[in-house]
Amino acid sequence: MPELSNESRQLVQRYLSRRGLLGASAAAAGASLFFGFARTRDIQAQQLTGDSLYDQLGGIVGITKVIQDFVANVAADDRIVHFFVPAVQAGRIPRLTELLIQQVAAASGGPVTYTGGSMKAVHAGMGITTADFTALVEDLVMAMDANNVPAGPKNTLLGALGPLAADIVEVP
Repeated sequence: MPELSNESRQLVQRYLSRRGLLGASAAAAGASLFFGFARTRDIQAQQLTGDSLYDQLGGIVGITKVIQDFVANVAADDRIVHFFVPAVQAGRIPRLTELLIQQVAAASGGPVTYTGGSMKAVHAGMGITTADFTALVEDLVMAMDANNVPAGPKNTLLGALGPLAADIVEVP
């Protein structure tokens, strides 16, 4: 699997630092975050100007490409692929991919509704660590890099999806 560029690694580090996930417990991070993903003020402002994050990501087609690459990155990532083995065995990867597309499309201001379960319920008992979450973020950043997503939309999307960490990470 390709390595992150220095610029992308710095982006991940800044993102995780802002979320309180580096050098702090998930519980501390959870205090400043809330359930689910959010249409942040930046995303709401972009929608008002007619240049939504959803559009900047290429709409459903662009988001689908990013998520397909993201799923492939996770499948090749020895650090976290073991979390997805049950989904593979049950033939649920297409549904997981669909839910991830829904999540990103909805979080980015698109006309899509997320139909999956709560992040807390879906990830309960999995023992996901901060390191596991970092690996997932790195895989997402690599997928965005592979699809030439500019830095601004990349940062905005990470900010919108960031609150998920509080419900996913169980072990600091």
